[in-house]
Amino acid sequence: MIVQRTYTRKELNELFKTDRIDVIKNKLTRQGYTYTTEGRGQELKLTITELPPRFKMFCIEKLAFEPQTDFEMLKKFFCKVFFDEEFIQLPYSEMERRLQESIGITRQTLSKWLNHLDKQGIIHRCNMEYNYYMIRKKDGVNKAETVPREEYAKAWKPYWENKDVYGADTAFRIVKCMADGVPYKNGIVQYNAFELDVINELIDILLEESEDTMDEVVKNYKKSLKQRQSNSYSAIDRLVEDKSPATAWIEHKEELQEMRNKSEWVLITEKDREIIVDKATKEIIKVINKSLK
Repeated sequence: MIVQRTYTRKELNELFKTDRIDVIKNKLTRQGYTYTTEGRGQELKLTITELPPRFKMFCIEKLAFEPQTDFEMLKKFFCKVFFDEEFIQLPYSEMERRLQESIGITRQTLSKWLNHLDKQGIIHRCNMEYNYYMIRKKDGVNKAETVPREEYAKAWKPYWENKDVYGADTAFRIVKCMADGVPYKNGIVQYNAFELDVINELIDILLEESEDTMDEVVKNYKKSLKQRQSNSYSAIDRLVEDKSPATAWIEHKEELQEMRNKSEWVLITEKDREIIVDKATKEIIKVINKSLK
């Protein structure tokens, strides 16, 4: 991590894995650092006089975004992603529509950024639980409306009834006509519980650098998020860290199962849930084996 101090030529070579000072300078400039130099050759010293904005540094160093990213646009987008619980679940087309006036971000860009967060382990799109929508044209603009799963399934029924008779294209046109729109589903987006420190740091930075544009809703969301994170681990802590795990399992197994229907559980990815339950099960087996000796 680059800090605000003076670096020797040797330190720069080791830090940037190159002995070309022009490459080092170009990289620092692209990332937004301000610096001065003195001396030449191996005697050169470079002083960092000003760091890039904290959000930009965080995205480059901890989230591996490219330095040429439009970070002002990314910041505005992240404010929607992390402070608006509904927004993160929307289809890409609806995200684009809602951001058209304020940011003007394209569907391809927001899709790319969300996929990047997924690859970095910050979010995860579930392939077992879904949000259901009906995309209908109103005033010449396609808008996504949340619908119950039953309405989504009912809308697709004519497709399966007519596909083999009239072909897929005609069957789909029948669906659009009868439903007055296009039924659509996408996997529920979850935040990775094992990256909560990174998520919380990002939220703090967003609040710090967006004070002029953020309102009380954002701050309330932050408090709510931390409370949910705390609650999501309370039952797990009792289950795994109890002095008698077997007893804890009997007392809390229903509570753990019921968490699937609570908002706290969606903060934990499917893989992480399996790890938690597996850890608890191993602890129970240890206690049982010990009691049999």
